Amino acid sequence: MNGRPWIPLVALVSSTLACGARPRQDVAFFKYAPDTVELRGTLVFEKRFGPPGYGEDTLKDLRLNVPFLRLDFPIEVLGDSTNPLAGDTHQGVDRVQLTAVPAGTALHEMANQALVVRGNLKEAVWGRQYTQVVIEVISVEKP
Repeated sequence: MNGRPWIPLVALVSSTLACGARPRQDVAFFKYAPDTVELRGTLVFEKRFGPPGYGEDTLKDLRLNVPFLRLDFPIEVLGDSTNPLAGDTHQGVDRVQLTAVPAGTALHEMANQALVVRGNLKEAVWGRQYTQVVIEVISVEKP
């Protein structure tokens, strides 16, 4: 070595920070169900193709108005390799689809508002799930 082994490390750290990488302590970690989580964000509705083909036949498929929570900050959802139902780890999750919303919850009246959603995170497995991670809703409240 040329007497300065720390220079490449300093260059690596400097270039990583210059590229906009964030330190890991800025990330919030969550687990899949059965853990109950609280997520904060803005409720938005987006048009998506529904049954029967979920976009395979745009002339016959229903068009749905699907609720999503655009999160205040990205999260990481931790999988569990010992539990096949727990799902995979997903990093940088910045929005989740709301599913199993309790009857009587007037989501359309809360569109484009900041909300706190309590529920259970699940990995998407069905065509009707439009994000990699969805939340089965227990409650929706204004902060």
